[in-house]
Amino acid sequence: MKKELLDKIVLTGGEDRSGKLFFCEPPNNISPSAGRDFQDQNRWSQWRQENFLFLKGVLRNLPDSSLVADVGAGQSHFISILKRFNLVSLDFYPYPLVDVVCNFQQSLPLRSGVSDVVVLSNVLEHLENPPRLLKECQRVLKNDGLLIGSVPFLNGIHQRPYDFCRYTEYALEKMLTEANFKQIKIVPVLNFYALIYTMIAHYTDSLARDKIFGVRFVWKVLRVGLSVVKPFIFNRGNNKNFPLGYNFEARA
Repeated sequence: MKKELLDKIVLTGGEDRSGKLFFCEPPNNISPSAGRDFQDQNRWSQWRQENFLFLKGVLRNLPDSSLVADVGAGQSHFISILKRFNLVSLDFYPYPLVDVVCNFQQSLPLRSGVSDVVVLSNVLEHLENPPRLLKECQRVLKNDGLLIGSVPFLNGIHQRPYDFCRYTEYALEKMLTEANFKQIKIVPVLNFYALIYTMIAHYTDSLARDKIFGVRFVWKVLRVGLSVVKPFIFNRGNNKNFPLGYNFEARA
């Protein structure tokens, strides 16, 4: 079934390696984490959870027969939402659930006007030329097709050395408009209090990996304290001045 789908929408020229189509050689300076369940929501950051809830809400009424291209799928955190669709996952590294390995900084090896939805979750910050990818997303989407994504703002550096940019909502809207998207909706995620919480949580997680005597006890106390105040922090709503990042959607 997946092979038939790939044959239908993916351009020719890819090399089949154990069921994955390779249009480029993956970088050799990425070391994926081993032994982790990336779909385990209990291990997600609050930022990741907010991305999940946004994507789930937008796709709730989408028919199961829809074709979804998950561009920059990575470790497929959101497979529980996307697996009911005709899903094609693309990334520049051959992660386990990726179907197509390609350099999407240059182009997407998909036919024009084939996709009902393109997902870009935490992708644009890893590109040297994000407007080019947005134009490619516009090309592969059907008329009135849906682009859904997220970008971090006040969030930590990740996937070194491929973390290049942070965008305000104004830069994001400008890029989407110039790529001819319409009905653009950009939602700031969380607030200043959530930012402080996230910074402390990251710090305490690093303490948990420290073997110095007493540090693990301090970490446990801090985590208990954070769990108590967390509901009050995250119920204060979103703030446009200090967001962790933005979720967005737009129409082709």
